[in-house]
Order: sequence, then C-alpha cells, then structure tokens
Amino acid sequence: MAPKKLIQELTSSSPIITTIECNRALQFLQSENHSEALKLARSIVSGHPKSALAHTTLAVILFSTAKSSKARKREHVASAVHYAERAVALSPNSISFSLFHAALLFKLAQKDASSDYEPVIRECERALCIKNPVDPLEDHFDIDENDPKDSTVELRIGRVKRNLKELLKKAKRQKLKKVVDISKKIQAIQDRKAEIQTKFLTAKQSFERKLNSKVYMRAKDYWNNVMSLEAKKELLSVGIEDLNSHFNKNKAFGAKAKEVLAEAVE
Repeated sequence: MAPKKLIQELTSSSPIITTIECNRALQFLQSENHSEALKLARSIVSGHPKSALAHTTLAVILFSTAKSSKARKREHVASAVHYAERAVALSPNSISFSLFHAALLFKLAQKDASSDYEPVIRECERALCIKNPVDPLEDHFDIDENDPKDSTVELRIGRVKRNLKELLKKAKRQKLKKVVDISKKIQAIQDRKAEIQTKFLTAKQSFERKLNSKVYMRAKDYWNNVMSLEAKKELLSVGIEDLNSHFNKNKAFGAKAKEVLAEAVE
C-alpha cells in the first residue's frame, strides 16, 4: 500500500485510530489512573462523536470510576448509562454494545431504588431480535479469536446472545421479586391500618362504656341522695295533654287509649 493511501486511511476518523486511542484510555484505567483515563476518553468522544466504540469506552471508564468515587458515584453511573445508550444508537446492530448497555441498566436498577428492571428487559429483547448482528470481534468486545470457543462469527455471536439471555432471565426474576416485595409492603401497610382501626374502635367503645358508667353512677347518686321527693314526682309526671298528643299519632290505638285515660281521670 502506498504511503499516501495509508496516511489517508489512518485519519482521525479511522476506526483503527479510534481503537488505538480507546486502548490507551483503558490502559490508564487498568493502571488505576482514573483521571487520565476519563480525560482521554472524553477527548476521544469529542474527536469521534459518531464512534460507538468511543462512547462505550467512556461508559466503561465512568462506571469503573464510580466504584472508587463515593461523592460522584450516582453521577458517574448515570453518565455511563447515557454514553452506553448513545453507543447503541450509533451502532444499533451491535449486540455487544447492547449487552454492555443492558448490564449497566441492571447495575443501576440494583443500586437505585427508583430505577426499574423494565429497561434492562427491553434492551435484551431488542438485541436478541437483531436479524444481522455485528460480529462482536469488530466491536473489540472481550473476544479472543484464537480461542476455539470464539473461532467463528457464529460462535462469537452465540456467546453474546447467551449472555443476553442470562441477563434477561436475571432481570425478569428481579422485577418479579421487586413486585412481590412492593405487594408485601402494601399488604403490611393495609394490615397495620386495619390493626390501628380495630384498636381505635376498641378504645372508643371502652371509653364510652366507662363514660356511660360514670354518668349512670352520678345520676343514681343524684337521684338517691340529692333530688327531693317533689322533684322526683315532677320529673315522672306526665300531663294529660302530652298523652293526648302522643295518642293522636296513632288513631286506631289512640281512640281506645283515650277512652281508658278518660276513665282513669274520672
């Protein structure tokens, strides 16, 4: 190949250059130099905004950095998910990048109570439905072509698909577990509410019984020891007009009652 043609191929937009740069960033990460790894990875994404590999590399470094950065852990994890999602958008037929994106979503759902496993399930199912997936070797996805298990495109794609299926199963189990936990918590709240209501009604009834008992005892004491005989008679007396008024409400019964009353008065 002519030097001029080689130089043209190895421009800043070349996937080869991107791969070399990404490997350098990952080497910084392996040396635990997170700041340099992040700096270089961000620079690569800026220089190669349409490179799915560049975005995935930055996502890997952000997620690894989150483990050692408590202060910015949530921020780094959220950013990692964002760049992994961007990588999938740039290379929608890559099951390797989809697997990494889904794995990050799974980690996020485990760490963040407000997150759900549904996005993991959707991404895994989407990736498994890709008709013509990219060879994982082209994505530089943890593949050793010298390994007999990864010696062909079919074997490499099959391995990634198995990982996707396994992650899909885990996500569905965790989603179901979360639903069951929520149901148990709701039931516990409802049971507690019923318990409180029962205790309240029991206490109310007990209070009313005590109150009625006290009122009865005071009334009895007043009747026996305070109230005069004349006052008792006046209280128990019923006027003729009052009885007539009462009997008028029931004409059939009232006629006979008035007759009896008249005889009693005479």
